[in-house]
Amino acid sequence: MSGVSSPALDLHGANITALSAEQALALWNWVSGADDPSATVVRFNWLYGTFDDGVLWGRFDSGEWRLPTAFEPLVPSLRMETLWELRLFGPDEEIILWKEEGLDDSLRGRSLTSAATTPGLAPLPSQLILTGDRIRPHTENGNGFTLVTDATGARQVVPIDCTDDDFLNDDVVLWPLRVDVLHHLRSEPNTGQLHIAATRLLGLRKDAP
Repeated sequence: MSGVSSPALDLHGANITALSAEQALALWNWVSGADDPSATVVRFNWLYGTFDDGVLWGRFDSGEWRLPTAFEPLVPSLRMETLWELRLFGPDEEIILWKEEGLDDSLRGRSLTSAATTPGLAPLPSQLILTGDRIRPHTENGNGFTLVTDATGARQVVPIDCTDDDFLNDDVVLWPLRVDVLHHLRSEPNTGQLHIAATRLLGLRKDAP
């Protein structure tokens, strides 16, 4: 995705590119199914969005974005009016879309990819553990999406098939859902101190029991 390189955030081992409002809207329309996805270079496998009414996962499969619409209203719908942030991601690139503050119909975005860097300053691989230590029964489970929950009642629909065996190992309750990430570093100009300035999502997976 071409755009304008942003010097505002000088990250080690990363290329960060600002997207125009037109580019951001084209990506939104692509996810919504309004545009032909063949017009976009596909570098993404997964979608993760936060909205006023919850979180939304999706995946790119057979040339189109698949969303858990059959689980509504347990999951939010893809509505710009309630959008906080939408991430499209894969092993090579992540794009974040968000609304311009004060302009409900204006989107902004940025692209983040990896780049060569000095040894010792490379992005740090890590993983995030997702909410979910059990399956919550639903008629649409097993159709490429699974409703998961935990003892607190928190729930989400993840875009992968899960079984009860994924969450148990010799009667030990597991939290098998993972998001692989890269933490990109930035140096403070005055001190040289390193800190994590951006985290890029890479992929969603199940950990083997």
